[in-house]
Amino acid sequence: MAFLWETATQVDARVRLDEGTKTVAAGALWLEESLPPESLLIGLLAADRSRRRQVDMSPSEVLGFALHAEELLQLGGKATTGRGRCRMVPILNEEQAHGIA
Repeated sequence: MAFLWETATQVDARVRLDEGTKTVAAGALWLEESLPPESLLIGLLAADRSRRRQVDMSPSEVLGFALHAEELLQLGGKATTGRGRCRMVPILNEEQAHGIA
């Protein structure tokens, strides 16, 4: 993993310019790290009952809503630069796929 972190993570140096001097503003130099577009992330997703007032949803209903609400997601910041866009593809068993669970 250390090799991948050092070689496969995109690192961009960013600056904010001072309007008056057109030079780097004090403390306005930073680095942004991002995963390559080809990255594949795998994880688990769990849900609990709805905590919104007057919304009575079981954990399976909340999870079903989250999995089927949107296929394309924006995670993290930098939405204006196109960063953080991802596609979520749930792997469901046959009962979940038919909405039984």
